[in-house]
Amino acid sequence: MDKEVLDRGSLMFEEATRSAIEEAEHRLGMSFPKSVKDFWMASGGWIQLRLDADDGKIYGPAEIDRIATLYPDLINADALPDSSDEDYFTYSESQDSIDVRESYIETAFAMSEMVDAGLYVLNPSVKTEDGEWEAWFLGWELPGALRFKSFAHLMQYAYLNSMHKEEREHMYYSGSEIKGTCADAGLTDLTLD
Repeated sequence: MDKEVLDRGSLMFEEATRSAIEEAEHRLGMSFPKSVKDFWMASGGWIQLRLDADDGKIYGPAEIDRIATLYPDLINADALPDSSDEDYFTYSESQDSIDVRESYIETAFAMSEMVDAGLYVLNPSVKTEDGEWEAWFLGWELPGALRFKSFAHLMQYAYLNSMHKEEREHMYYSGSEIKGTCADAGLTDLTLD
């Protein structure tokens, strides 16, 4: 992938058209949140350097699909009981990556290819009042998932992590470090579907 980035001179793929996004929404029966659509309109995919331990691709609208379709081995029929609301809905440095609701994985979307047991996930089961979906970095080394209130916040985390990974004592970022995205409005009110 490093060669591909150098050859193109960019981490981005050609931006997606509105019709390509609408086709993905029709194919999957979902309307994607603004932060995902904005991402695709700027770049129809992205090479994420150091996604986990290696480089990986963040999907454009033609590649996104449910985890159950792309990675059926991740669907666990013997899943652990879901975490409590108090434990699960913590989006700060005090969140524990093991507080994952495995019941959400079957309906969640893979937003990246799996790299070294790491995957970016969109979870339509938890939405903000303005339609943003919860996003995860699902990783077996954590173990579990780092959870964010929006895809925009996950991407801000990914940027900060790739720039400062060696300097950090922990993997979490404070809310003040990942604010200022297009998805900040309405992030206080989460709903479950």
